[in-house]
Amino acid sequence: MSTALGLLAVTTLGQDSLPATVPVRYSDAFEFVWKDVNQNFFDPSFLGVNWTDTGARYRERLAHVHNDEEFAKLINQMLGELPTSHLHFRVSAESKTMTPSTQIGTLIHRIDGENIVVYIEPTSDAAVHGVHPGDVLLTPNVALRGPWGSPVSIEVQHCNQQIQKLSIIREPIGWPYERPSLQWRLVERSSDTKFGYLRITHFEDDVAPLADQAMQEMADTKGIIIDLRNNTGGNASYVRLMSYLVPRPGMAFVLLSRPFLDRFGHAPQKLDDALLAQIPKVTGAYTTEAILNAFRKNGGGAAFYTEDVGKNAYKGKIVLLVNHETASAAEAFVWDMKGRSGVTVIGQDTAGAIVGAEDFDIPGGWKLTLPTHATWGSDGKVYMDQKTAPDIMIPETRDYLCRRDDTAMKAAVGVLLN
Repeated sequence: MSTALGLLAVTTLGQDSLPATVPVRYSDAFEFVWKDVNQNFFDPSFLGVNWTDTGARYRERLAHVHNDEEFAKLINQMLGELPTSHLHFRVSAESKTMTPSTQIGTLIHRIDGENIVVYIEPTSDAAVHGVHPGDVLLTPNVALRGPWGSPVSIEVQHCNQQIQKLSIIREPIGWPYERPSLQWRLVERSSDTKFGYLRITHFEDDVAPLADQAMQEMADTKGIIIDLRNNTGGNASYVRLMSYLVPRPGMAFVLLSRPFLDRFGHAPQKLDDALLAQIPKVTGAYTTEAILNAFRKNGGGAAFYTEDVGKNAYKGKIVLLVNHETASAAEAFVWDMKGRSGVTVIGQDTAGAIVGAEDFDIPGGWKLTLPTHATWGSDGKVYMDQKTAPDIMIPETRDYLCRRDDTAMKAAVGVLLN
């Protein structure tokens, strides 16, 4: 989950040690980044990293920075010392002086030693020029990145083995998010065989009311396929959907941030019963603002519970479709659901990127995404950045991409109907 926060006041920590040749805009931005991480990173122990020493080492390297690209690279190298996801530094999309960097509107995975297009935005310039899933990208990945809206020359080998050179406009993938975030349809194979298909592109503020409507329409189906492929997360609105899918109300997860964890000096691997009893119970918080407000007003910690939907609780089978891009809040939903009676997870391992992040504005037109809270599951164990393996593994191959063969979907329908 993410939300914009106001700027924090920056002290002159470390300024005396900065080389005189460092431009002020880089030195100021560096201090904002270091201090934001120092004050707001969820784990007071910084996952075992000495953040003060890390800042000192990278502050010395500022003298070798000559342009925005080198500065962003330096900051991301410093952030990379913390072993966590959801931590990166970039040009803000709202910047008036710099252009954000991006690629070509495709997802590219390394499969059998080749860079394969596994998904492409249907309205992207790459799609318009004939790039398809299954195509091999012969141009090195590093050459794809560049200013948003700029052209890049690429070479691809299509599924028919033809090699083509193309000029493609760089643009982001999956942004802005598709609306509505949750879509569904009923599938009737016969008069007495009906199942539901529900696709969630991102867990956003519109999900909870849409989930209510979808579950009402799919109440009498044999089963539901919930497609979470390429869902990179969002907020905890999935808890409303979970309320229909679990047999009884209960704790879905716990969010803890720095103010709460400071009393322990670290982020524990497991929350015991005594600690769980201290964490306030929250229900009905399904928007980013409501979720963040809930744990902030409770001293930086809150336990989020599913609600009692009574006779509307779903009784049929549930299949979750996942892939390597299923991340963050979507992964937490999979983690919560896997292993429950009647639930089957199909696809590939999820991304392994489960922490809660917020965006911080940095002077000079930059943006810092920072993990400010971590998640513990209903079993009390920390979720942080752990992949979830499917019950039925569907390997990602170029062959099925080229044949447009949705093997995972076939397997899901088979689970529901057999």
